[in-house]
Amino acid sequence: MFAEHGRPVARSRSGFRAISALMSVAAAGVGVGLAFAQGYPSEQKAALLFSAPGRSSPQQRSAPAALIDAPPPAVVRTAASLLARSATSSSSSSRLAVRAEKPGGPPMPSVPLGVARPGGGELVRVELFLDLCCPFSAKLFKTVSTLVAPQYEGKVTFVVHSVAHPWHAQSSYMHEASLAVLDVAGADKFWEFSGEVFAQQSRFFDDMVYDKTRNDIYKELAEIAASVGVDSASVLERLRLAGPGNAGNAVTQRLKWATKLHRTRGVHVTPSVHLNFLEAGIVSSGWSADEWNNFLDYHVQEETR
Repeated sequence: MFAEHGRPVARSRSGFRAISALMSVAAAGVGVGLAFAQGYPSEQKAALLFSAPGRSSPQQRSAPAALIDAPPPAVVRTAASLLARSATSSSSSSRLAVRAEKPGGPPMPSVPLGVARPGGGELVRVELFLDLCCPFSAKLFKTVSTLVAPQYEGKVTFVVHSVAHPWHAQSSYMHEASLAVLDVAGADKFWEFSGEVFAQQSRFFDDMVYDKTRNDIYKELAEIAASVGVDSASVLERLRLAGPGNAGNAVTQRLKWATKLHRTRGVHVTPSVHLNFLEAGIVSSGWSADEWNNFLDYHVQEETR
């Protein structure tokens, strides 16, 4: 005897055929295609898998087995569930094979925002909200990128988020150039370019760019890109206006998303540092490498316990 919900169930030949057929469905998908081709509801499709002996006529083969030699209802429901799951999986694969229609509403990023330093790990995440025109951001970036991050390869992921302060109009152009470099040459060059812009940051202070045009500033930034091995013409192409009016350029939308992100996260001051998505207000732009080590080592050790 079998027990179903605490009640004995007889070992009928029909029951054995039902269980045997169910095992076949789970192991090899036998009969699934035939069942779905019939257009019956799910439980009738499941019942089609449990055929009585000697069913050879077209009428018998096409009729739901539940009408001829019904297996236990619980087994039919289980088989129906398997068939529905198979249909869902097949439908999902078919959807992915076809170009999806763009959803309505405002544009949304299809990948996480920010630029992660290559070589990071999965244990701890440190986000650096930086303005390329901010001297304190430059100080923190230099310490982290040259002295701290190399010590935590495979352990800590460092992510840079662009924060273009509106009181430095040229800041937007600087961040646009960095995002153009990202598009053209990838994350490694983005970090390298950012380091070089920070090193030459005084060239872009308010008093140095007051009489310069937007295009003048773009060209100077493209020269810096070339100095780190990025094709300047490709960078300038990404910065070229896309059309008349306020059409923006190829990286405008990405800068909008970056701005929306730091506003949503409540970031105003640069640099701001977040540890595992929460603000780490204790972190200072003046921290030495040793102070960073004391801070990060604790969290890395806690995560690996």
